[in-house]
Amino acid sequence: MAKTATIEVKEKNPITSLQGFLKTLLEKTEIDAILVAQHLPMKSSVMPTLVTDPEKLEGADPFAPAFPFNASKILSRLTRKPGGGKLAAVLRPCEIRAFIELVKLKQGSMEEVVLIGMDCPGAYSNVNYPRFVAEHGADATLAFLEKSVGDKGTACQDFDLTSACQACEYPISENADLLIGLRGMDIQNALLLKASTPKGEALLDQLGLAEAEEPAGRKAAIAKLIADRTAYRD
Repeated sequence: MAKTATIEVKEKNPITSLQGFLKTLLEKTEIDAILVAQHLPMKSSVMPTLVTDPEKLEGADPFAPAFPFNASKILSRLTRKPGGGKLAAVLRPCEIRAFIELVKLKQGSMEEVVLIGMDCPGAYSNVNYPRFVAEHGADATLAFLEKSVGDKGTACQDFDLTSACQACEYPISENADLLIGLRGMDIQNALLLKASTPKGEALLDQLGLAEAEEPAGRKAAIAKLIADRTAYRD
């Protein structure tokens, strides 16, 4: 049975609270580096970034509705040869699936990697994401999460999520060592942490987080999301 805990959300801000969690991973566990989507300085773009300094995680934002490219290729390059340290990779479900396939082709390795997945909220195109940020400013991701997780729709101006995201029937990271859950959660108060492998459980043990129950409404929320995606495909 999967082991679950929660990330306490402070000041109703799941993004800064997640940044604090990632910082704690670098400070208190065996993790030496984190690959995570991060805002670039002075630009309205988010790119996969390898971070080794806990103080450099202030721009981390894996929930941002931006997907410049599939980070599985970066993780593949980082893991082809032993690095001598433990790496955590915060990825979308599609990136995790792609990385697993690359490992099967011997173009990467799981040995030194902990895969941290999430309930994927989707992404806008590389053309429309800057337009979304221009409208919402520094609170763009918070505004997006309020709409997407709250089932208020994701359309903005004259655009919506990419067609691939709207049609994706696998928005939950089933293959992750550790999952960050959004669906069925009150994300202004807590985020779910679900360890599905010994690697994930080891991280939770090192952090000393108390076990918590998975919300009763989570399965229904996930089922509705997948049903909506299936309807879009049809």
